[in-house]
Amino acid sequence: MGLEFTWSKFLSELRAKFYPIVAQRQKEKEFMELKMSGTMTMMQYPSKFIELFRLVSEFVSSERSKMRRFKEGLAFYIWNQLVG
Repeated sequence: MGLEFTWSKFLSELRAKFYPIVAQRQKEKEFMELKMSGTMTMMQYPSKFIELFRLVSEFVSSERSKMRRFKEGLAFYIWNQLVG
């Protein structure tokens, strides 16, 4: 008759109560469209990426997807140096 209450269950319940689906979808979209803009520095991009990732972590299915999403948002001149 033991009712197991895990950390992930707690977070799930907390999100359901205090993080409306509309806000979740907005953050997912912001995460998927995140790109280094002309005003964003190389230090700001990873910070913003991590901030949004924490809110939508279940949206990214694997570490590989996470790395690909990070790379896709980099400015071209940085991405080009990584590939080269």
